Amino acid sequence: MSKLLKDSYNKHFLEKLSQEIKKHDQMLDKKAFINHCVQEPWNELGLKERMKKISCAFDHHVNGNFTFKATILTKASVNFNGYTACVFPDFIEEFGLNHFTDSVKSLEKMTCYSTAEFAVRPFLELYPKKMQQQMIKWSKHQNHHVRRLASEGCRPRLPWGKALVQFKRDPQPLLIILDNLKNDPSEYVRRSVANNLNDIGKDHSEVLKSFVKANYQKVSLNCDKMLKHASRNLLKSSDKDILKIFSYPSIEHIKLLDFNMTETVNWESNLEFSFLLKTQDTSLGILRIEYEIAHLKNDGSYHSKVFKISESNFKANAKTVLRKHSFKARSVRKYYPGLHHISLKLNGKVSLRRSFHLLDPN
Repeated sequence: MSKLLKDSYNKHFLEKLSQEIKKHDQMLDKKAFINHCVQEPWNELGLKERMKKISCAFDHHVNGNFTFKATILTKASVNFNGYTACVFPDFIEEFGLNHFTDSVKSLEKMTCYSTAEFAVRPFLELYPKKMQQQMIKWSKHQNHHVRRLASEGCRPRLPWGKALVQFKRDPQPLLIILDNLKNDPSEYVRRSVANNLNDIGKDHSEVLKSFVKANYQKVSLNCDKMLKHASRNLLKSSDKDILKIFSYPSIEHIKLLDFNMTETVNWESNLEFSFLLKTQDTSLGILRIEYEIAHLKNDGSYHSKVFKISESNFKANAKTVLRKHSFKARSVRKYYPGLHHISLKLNGKVSLRRSFHLLDPN
């Protein structure tokens, strides 16, 4: 049986945590602290609920004001890493909202060993101007984890995090931060910038396109790669403006030949298809190859999703593509038997459409 992520918060973790805390607070009753954490309904609690319970237990069993407690946890955090270490910034989020200066100092240090991207979001809501200035400072920090926090923490639509409504309405304050980080030496940071810009593009496509146009082929190859990743949703939707910015050439010289596909797909099996791209020119050239599946929904309508096959400057004058698309059960998508559709796209232009049947599992 696979281990659940929440089970990383176990007695072994709590023993190590209480031991580190006691190094800085000899008054801590380790047994009482651990028992407070694991008392029922501990087993029923999810990942974030366990995290919150540990934060509350720490607050209850360590005497002193917030500054004292934050100092202890900040010192202890250097001996932890990975997702379990998010319990440290979680305490700051839970109990530090009325202590801006101390909280910001702690989050800056804690994020170097885990991530404070979730914990900073309530501070951005409560102290918008002060926190935006802090994020700008962090975007120039020497540590790449802190620079990433400047971008990741203010994403308008951070997965598993609370949406930042103010930036969904108006993303302009974020552009100063992202401009500072667009050519960051760390790919870890640049990918965060791309994800932030992609978030912005979901609500304000013109803002994203303007940022891309202002920077594409003007900064560096690393920046260009980041901008293309930031534009992935617009590219998948074949947005004419973004295709023009990235200078995708005409595909009139390319023929799509020998398309083959399984016209009936067994439940929890694969749709298999293949085709040949060929040109009479010396090379196929710059080509973005995608396919779009129109999934049948329970109400008879369709939901489409685009999948990228490859993108390159193809030097040969022909390319054979073979692909499998899985219809195995997934938690993120539910499949319904019936007629589905596939489209092939070259540089954003649909070159072929076909239909296939997903068979009833019964």
